[in-house]
Amino acid sequence: IKDFEYRKRQGTGDFSKFISLISVDAGHKAFIMSCLGYILHHYKLRNYAKALMIIEDVEDQDEARGRSGKGLIAQFVEWIRWTVQQDGRNYKSDSQFKMQQIVPGVQVFYLNDPAPTVLMNQFYNFITDDWLVEAKGKKSYTIPFRNSPKILITTNYLPNLESDSDKDRFIVMAINKHYGSHRSLRDDFPDVIFFSDEWPEDEKLMAVNFAIECIQSYLQNGVQKYTSEQMERNASQR
Repeated sequence: IKDFEYRKRQGTGDFSKFISLISVDAGHKAFIMSCLGYILHHYKLRNYAKALMIIEDVEDQDEARGRSGKGLIAQFVEWIRWTVQQDGRNYKSDSQFKMQQIVPGVQVFYLNDPAPTVLMNQFYNFITDDWLVEAKGKKSYTIPFRNSPKILITTNYLPNLESDSDKDRFIVMAINKHYGSHRSLRDDFPDVIFFSDEWPEDEKLMAVNFAIECIQSYLQNGVQKYTSEQMERNASQR
């Protein structure tokens, strides 16, 4: 359990403001909060076991992606939950030791920007079943489903998730591309270093409060649905 003294703090805070900026409207923000609520709470159900995939919602599918805020969302999850991050560029799908960093107690496996060659169906068993962990020079072991990590993926290369099996195993959280080459996080938060030791205590408390709101949103209503004509058109192009 992470060492953190929580005191309820009224107010939204910088991180909630950031989520508003990458949301299309209030309905989209509610959708994002419910998605975050799913990944932030550790309780698992076999009949609703999914990975959370964060992407940018762009009209031009050839547009360069990145620097949109996906990494900051992942930092938020890492800040709350015991997370193991795997650099997607060095992730070897065919290696039997690809999950050797996972140990009992890890709550989130975060795959950061996997290459286009990484097929999403290889995660099916990790999403819905027990985790088999094999490490070099060590005896393999299994982490029961109820104690195994949830999976978080941020990607700049949008995979094809059109099959029923894909749709049943992934929550695709598309964020508004407020940030990119044209605008950076520093433009809106010039003196803020999120989740650092220098981040003010009040902001940390408000961020934890925001996490609690996200979890409550998910537990009360599940992952909320959100659609817009633009997002449907972009999803169809993907």
